[in-house]
Amino acid sequence: MNAEDDNRIRELEAELERKDRIIAALMRRVERAVDDAGDSFSLFERNAALESTARERMVQLEQANHRLTDSEERLRRVFDNVQEILFETDGERRIVMLNPAWERITGIPAARCLGRDWIEILHPEDRDKGLARCAPFMEGSTADCTETLRITCEDGSVRWMDVRMARSTDRDGNTVGTIGTMADVTRQHEAVEQIRQAREAAEAANQAKSAFLANMSHELRTPLNAIIGYAEILSEEAGDAGVGELAGDADKIISAGRHLLSLINDILDISKIEAGRMDLYLEDFSLAPEIDQVLATVRPLVESRGNELRLENGTRHETIHADLTKLRQILFNLLSNAAKFTDHGEIRLAVRDGEDGALEFEIRDTGIGITEEQLARLFQPFTQADASTTRKYGGTGLGLSLSRHFARMMGGDIEVSSEPGEGSTFVVRLPLQGEVPEAGRDASGSAAVAPPSARSCRPGHVLVIDDDASVRDLIRRSLATEGYQVTLATGGEEGLRLAREQRPDLITLDVMMPAMDGWAVMTALKNDPDTRDIPVIMLSMLRDRDMGFMLGAADYVTKPVERHYLLEAVGRQMPPPCAWGATPETCERSPGCGCTCTVLVVEDDAETREMIRRQLDCEGSRVIEAEDGQAGLSRLEERDGRIDLILLDLMLPGMDGFAFLDQLQRHERWGEIPVLVLTARDLSAAERGRLLERVEDIFQKGAVSRDDLLAAIHSHVDRHASASNTDHGQ
Repeated sequence: MNAEDDNRIRELEAELERKDRIIAALMRRVERAVDDAGDSFSLFERNAALESTARERMVQLEQANHRLTDSEERLRRVFDNVQEILFETDGERRIVMLNPAWERITGIPAARCLGRDWIEILHPEDRDKGLARCAPFMEGSTADCTETLRITCEDGSVRWMDVRMARSTDRDGNTVGTIGTMADVTRQHEAVEQIRQAREAAEAANQAKSAFLANMSHELRTPLNAIIGYAEILSEEAGDAGVGELAGDADKIISAGRHLLSLINDILDISKIEAGRMDLYLEDFSLAPEIDQVLATVRPLVESRGNELRLENGTRHETIHADLTKLRQILFNLLSNAAKFTDHGEIRLAVRDGEDGALEFEIRDTGIGITEEQLARLFQPFTQADASTTRKYGGTGLGLSLSRHFARMMGGDIEVSSEPGEGSTFVVRLPLQGEVPEAGRDASGSAAVAPPSARSCRPGHVLVIDDDASVRDLIRRSLATEGYQVTLATGGEEGLRLAREQRPDLITLDVMMPAMDGWAVMTALKNDPDTRDIPVIMLSMLRDRDMGFMLGAADYVTKPVERHYLLEAVGRQMPPPCAWGATPETCERSPGCGCTCTVLVVEDDAETREMIRRQLDCEGSRVIEAEDGQAGLSRLEERDGRIDLILLDLMLPGMDGFAFLDQLQRHERWGEIPVLVLTARDLSAAERGRLLERVEDIFQKGAVSRDDLLAAIHSHVDRHASASNTDHGQ
C-alpha cells in the first residue's frame, strides 16, 4: 500500500466519521420531535402506531368486504326466490327490473317486458284503472299506490294481483321512478267470489222459502176468508133474530179464525222481513187512545188467567211519529206474552220519556221469568224458551222476533231483563220522530195514505171481480145491507167487460185469479180512458200494498176480508148518502156536500186547468176556471162568493197569486174560503211562512199525487162546512 492509498483511506475514514456525526445529530433530533402544540413525540413510535392502525384497518376492510359479499348473496337469493313479484320502473313508467317471480307466476320471460310501460303488462280491462291510480301517485299527490289489478299469463289465464308501489327519488327528492310489488291474491279473490255465490244461493233459497210461505199462506187464507166472513154474517143475523146461543158460537168461530189468521200473518211477516220487503207506513197519531185500545184488546186474555193489568202513563208527549200498526203489534205481542206466562199476578205497562228524544214502553210481569240460557235465543224466530214451554203454552215463537224487527225498523230496539221465578221486563225504545223509508213513500214523498171520505147523494154501484164464489157472495151481502148496488164478475175478462159497459162507481178486485190475474186487470183498467178514473180496491192475501198503489189502486184490503174493514175501504171511496138528506137534484147548495162542492181553479196553464177539472169532475165536484188572478176575482163576484174552495197557482200573469190573496183577504166573505196553493215556484222560508198565514196548505206541482190533492180538498171543504154549520146553529 503506498502513501497515496493511505491518504485516500484516511480521507474516506474522515468522510465517514463526518457523516456519522451528521447522522448521529439527525438521529438525536428525530428521536424527540416537537409537534405544533410544542409537545415532543417520537417519530418512530408514531410511525409504528400508524403501521399498526393501518394493518387493523386492512383487516376490518377485508371483513367488511366479506360481509358485503355475503349480504349481496343473501339479497340475491331473496330477490330470486321471493313469492311476490318485484319490479322497478324509470320516470317514464318503463320497466327496468323484474325478479324471477314474474316468470314463475306468469310464464312470460322478464326480458320480454323490460323497457315496456308497466301499464301494458296489466289485463286490458284493468289498464285504465291502473293508469288512473298511477297518475296522481306519480304526480306526488299521494304517497303510495295500492290497487287490486289483473294480469294475463302466457297461457291466457288471469291472475289477481295486489299491486303496491312507492316512488323512487334521487338525493334532491326528485322522483326518478317507482319500485313496487305484486302479490298473487287469486286464491283469496276466488274464495271471496265463492262466498258471494254461496251467499246469493242462500238468499235465493231464503227467497224461495219466503215464496213458499207466502203461497202456503194464500192456500190457508182462501178457506179462512169464507169461515170468518160467513161467521160474521151468521153472528149479526143471529143477534138480530134473538138467537144469542148461535151468535156466541159464531163469535167463537170468528175468534178462532182470527187467531189462525194472526199466526199466518206472523209467518208471512217474518218471511217478508227476511226477504227485505217489509215496509213502514209512518204517521203522526195520539198515544193515549192507541194505548187504551191495545189494553182493551189484551185485557180479556190477561184477566182470563187471574192477572191484574195496570197502566202508568208518565210521558209528557201526546203524539208520536211511527208506524201505528207495528207499534200496536209490538205492544200486543209483549203484553200477550206477559199474560201467557203469568198466572194470578200483575202485568204493568209503563210509558215514559227516555233519553235522546225517545219514548219508552216498559212491560213488566210477575210470571215464570227467563233463564240466562233462554235469554240468549229469545229473539230468534220459531224459537221459544224450551220444548216444555212450547208444549205447555203453545205459540210459534215468532212474536218476539217480529217485535224486535219492527222496533229496529222504526229506529228503536227492545231490551229484556229477567230472573227465573221473578218475572220479566221488556223495554221498547222508539224515537218520537221516525223517518219515512223510501219504500213507504208515494210520488209526492209522503207516507202512503188513502183519501178521506167525500159524501155521496145516491146509492153507489160496486163491481166485484173475484173468482171465489164464496168471496163474491160475502162481499155482495156485506155491501147490499149498506144500500150499495152490487154487480158480480167471476173473472178478469168478464170484469173488464162489465166495467166498460156499466161504468161502476167502484171496483173491488181480487189479485189471485186464474187466466187473468188482478195485476193484469188493474193495468187494463188504468190504460182504458173509459175506466181509468174508476177507483179500485185491491183484495189479496199477498199484502203487497206497494204494487197495488203503484198500479193505481185507491185502497188495499187484505184477505180474509173482514166486513168492517171492507165497508171502511168502500166508504173512503164512496161513502153513505149525503148527511143533509139531499138527492142529486136538490143538493146543489148543501154546505160541504162532497159530491157538489164547487172549486175555483186559478191557473194560467190551460192543460193544468183541464187536468185538475177532470180529476175533480170524476169526484162529482163543480169546477170554475180562471186564467189569472183578476179573472179569479171576477168569477167570485159572478157567483157572489159561493165557492167552497180555491186552488191557486202563484206564478200568474198580471195579478199573481200573492196579490190575489191580498184582494181575497180584504173581502169579508171571501176571506173565509179555504185556499190550497199549487205551485211550481221554489218558495223561500219567508214566503212559505207568509203564505201559511193565509192559506190552508201548499203543494208542489209534479210532486203531489192525485189522491193527496183530492184528500186535501175534501178535508178542507168538510172542515169549512162544519165550521159554517156551527156558526149557523145547524
